[in-house]
Amino acid sequence: MKKIVCLLPLFAALAACGEANTKEWYMQHDKERAVRVAECRNNAKEQVSADCQNALAAEAQVVTMGKGQSDYSIDLKLDKK
Repeated sequence: MKKIVCLLPLFAALAACGEANTKEWYMQHDKERAVRVAECRNNAKEQVSADCQNALAAEAQVVTMGKGQSDYSIDLKLDKK
């Protein structure tokens, strides 16, 4: 039982290390974008993640140019050093 309790934080940390969604994905998924943007705006540490940057960039683009203007966009990906 103690081994399971000790391994639980490791599994939780690994589950949180998923791939970042792209800006285009967030532009196509309105509900998920709204939820993620709210999470990012409420957590300063999360704002620097690639996923938050993509969600915030998608939100800004949808608000300013609409959903159909994805030809002039870039995705942010963090280099793992």
